[in-house]
Amino acid sequence: MTERYRAFPPGRGHLKIPVSSRRAARAGLAMYAPCRPKGVLARWVAWRVVGTLGARALPGRPTTWEPPMSEVAWSTLVSEWADEVGRFDSVAVHERLQASRSGFAALLLGRGDPLAFAKVREAGRASIENEFRALDAVAN
Repeated sequence: MTERYRAFPPGRGHLKIPVSSRRAARAGLAMYAPCRPKGVLARWVAWRVVGTLGARALPGRPTTWEPPMSEVAWSTLVSEWADEVGRFDSVAVHERLQASRSGFAALLLGRGDPLAFAKVREAGRASIENEFRALDAVAN
């Protein structure tokens, strides 16, 4: 899945926002959750720019993204996701800023609409069980 992205926010670039469509870019921007006023303003401006001028006008440098795994492992993962959520044609990516923490989050998109959110990282079963316990605690 070779796709063009914008690295966002400018300066950090840990989000890879797809520029295939306005809808896809806006879905990718939804993964950006700033807590400081400057970041909130940057997200709002980016949202407006994409809506007015299109996804390629999004601030940030044009880039590609390569999954941090073999091509075979990536193809297997994409196939498994498609079996679960249906066909998707684009992925917005959130990479971890800390070099010591591996993995990434992916927002799977179909025609620019979010279909699923996936977290990928190398860890044992205990790690995913902790996440399930946390989600269950929030839900109940």
